[in-house]
Amino acid sequence: MGTINYMCCFSVKEYVDVLTKGLNLNRSFVQDTTYKLEVKTRLECTLIKDPGSTDQSHKKRNMLSADNEEANIECVQVINDVVIERGKALSSATIECKVDGTPLTTITGDGIIVATPTGSTAYSMAAGGSLVHYKVPAMLFTPVCPFSLSFRPLIFPEHMTIDFRIPEEARYTAIVGIDGHTKFELNRNEVLTVTVSKFPASCTLRVNRRLGEQPGGEPVGLVLQDPKHNELERPHAIL
Repeated sequence: MGTINYMCCFSVKEYVDVLTKGLNLNRSFVQDTTYKLEVKTRLECTLIKDPGSTDQSHKKRNMLSADNEEANIECVQVINDVVIERGKALSSATIECKVDGTPLTTITGDGIIVATPTGSTAYSMAAGGSLVHYKVPAMLFTPVCPFSLSFRPLIFPEHMTIDFRIPEEARYTAIVGIDGHTKFELNRNEVLTVTVSKFPASCTLRVNRRLGEQPGGEPVGLVLQDPKHNELERPHAIL
């Protein structure tokens, strides 16, 4: 349950009723003007061995879930964002980035965020990234505290592939976080590939949003139009 914009059109108290209607796609639900179904872009995050690495210390890698139980995952689907950051290291992270195989930059800073339009109102927004309507097919590329005067947030089209690796001369490895719960270490002999997934997420949305009873309810500019746009609700767990 989010607290800003695209993921917060329902109260946690409504989840049973909304999920029931969303799962029972009968005719009455389809004709119900209170709700609608939308598909939202997801990212696909893949961890592979870097064929050009001279580091021979590679071992079988497992991503770690939030409860630190091993999860044998090599490819995951992402609804909000992928964050590559310095973790517990006291110095800046160093991360090489390629787009469609062409070198883009070497990132020096606290990290980098690759977000979906849905995730544009999450960590990416806090780091200075743009707000993007969830129907725009794109990936957001937002630096976190970059050690640079010119590194600005970027937006890439959905057909591009972004590769990240830790250079051999880097002081430390990096930590990768996926949607704020799955995390693992990115070693020097590995490449993290991020693309737009072929499998978007189906979501139930409210047609009449929080801004009065006007029809349509598209979340264009919702953050700025809401008089309480700068007041965050405390997140609640469903269970």
